[in-house]
Amino acid sequence: MIMYFNENINFNNSIFFTFHLSANNFEPLDRKLDPEDKGGSFYFISRCSAVYFASAKLLEERDPDLSKGFQDFASLLLQFVAVLDVDLRNLSEEEALKRSTKLIIEMTDLYIEDMNANWVKTGSFFDGTYIGDDIQTCNRELDL
Repeated sequence: MIMYFNENINFNNSIFFTFHLSANNFEPLDRKLDPEDKGGSFYFISRCSAVYFASAKLLEERDPDLSKGFQDFASLLLQFVAVLDVDLRNLSEEEALKRSTKLIIEMTDLYIEDMNANWVKTGSFFDGTYIGDDIQTCNRELDL
C-alpha cells in the first residue's frame, strides 16, 4: 500500500479538480465526523489522509520518524477510504483502491501547494493557515 502510494504520487501543480485564485485550495475542515454519513465520512477521512501524507512528505528529511508515523497512519486511512468507496459506489475493492488513491494523491498535492505557498510567505508550513487546524480536527475526530 505505501509503496503503491509513493510510486504514484505526483507532487506538482497539475491537479484536475482545483479552480481558484486564492492561496488556499481547501476550506478549513471544521466539521465533526458523523459515522452515519458515509459520503461525509469519505470526504473527511480522505482529507485527513491527504493532510497526513502531505505532512509526512514535508517532514521526510527533518524528522524521519515523525514522517513515517504520519505516512503509516495516512496509509491506514487510505485503506479505510477505499472500503467506504466500495460501499458508496458499489465498486470492486481494486477499483475503489485505485480511485481513492488517485483522489488522495490529488488532495495531498493541494495541501503541499498550500504548505509551500505559506512557507514562502511566513517561513512556516502550518502557522497562519487552515492546515494546522485540519490536522488538529483530524486528530480530535479520529481520537488520536
